[in-house]
Amino acid sequence: FLAKYVRVITAQAGINVVQCDKLTASTDGQTVFVPYLSGAKWEAVQKNLDAKGIDADRLIFGLLDHESGHCTTTFGSKDRCAQVTNALNNKVNNLAYKVGPKYPLVTRQATNNLVRFVFTKLWNFVEDRRMENAWCERFPGSADNFAEVSKYDKEILDDHGKSHVGVDKGLVIEVFNVLDALFSEMSSPWHAANYSYITPTPEAKALVNAHLSYSKAIALPNTEAVMDYVDPVVVTLVNDVLKK
Repeated sequence: FLAKYVRVITAQAGINVVQCDKLTASTDGQTVFVPYLSGAKWEAVQKNLDAKGIDADRLIFGLLDHESGHCTTTFGSKDRCAQVTNALNNKVNNLAYKVGPKYPLVTRQATNNLVRFVFTKLWNFVEDRRMENAWCERFPGSADNFAEVSKYDKEILDDHGKSHVGVDKGLVIEVFNVLDALFSEMSSPWHAANYSYITPTPEAKALVNAHLSYSKAIALPNTEAVMDYVDPVVVTLVNDVLKK
């Protein structure tokens, strides 16, 4: 059923849906990965969902809608997936090449890893806003599904985009402060209430408001434009971290 649902709403017959041992969903544009909806881990989650008043069915549809939106709005065809991946890699490599010489004590690989981490986080956030807005224009009822996902994020995961294995959060605290500011200042209307508890630092809030806005983000024509849009904030954050 999950695969049929995704293929129908994306109008892409070749998309696969794979259940995996994670509590979040993701996609590479060709395959949608969702949590196992059975087993001990999901049963434990289900109890928490019930306790927090989260509708499990609407949550699953929200996860599917979100990743389906990426399959159509962010990526599209198989060839388009390759184009987006190449654009992202080029952005990361060019920025690392430009910034790296300023900090000779930092290895090229470390600089590249940092740039990829920061760029991917900010690009994904802004692209999520653009993509979900476009998706809700096609399927207005999806807004309620998306709201259930951010409620799940707040009540169960307590994450709002901050998870990243292998990253010293103390070293990149500026990045996480900006993520807080993004969720505080640029959340979609259907998410805003669930992220109203977040209080960003004044510095991060000022940086975000100086360069980014929700209205401009949702008007961007494609995901490459999103990459260009977040570039100034990425440059500022990478330099702030490398200076330390």
